[in-house]
Amino acid sequence: MTVTQQPPTPADWWVTADQSLTLAGRHTGAAHTAPDLLATLSEIAEARRATAPALEGARRALGQRIGHL
Repeated sequence: MTVTQQPPTPADWWVTADQSLTLAGRHTGAAHTAPDLLATLSEIAEARRATAPALEGARRALGQRIGHL
């Protein structure tokens, strides 16, 4: 049996972006010391890097979907 991986759907991209933004939002209030702040900023940067391609993928997928209507 061969499993064919399907390309991500617009919903997949939106879920990825939402999860990244939720992760960043959860940690913004937890920085009480300089090391905490650096760790929080590092996590936010990581979430931002993950969010950017996810949002771009969603934009493209939705653009293609709208183009087919």
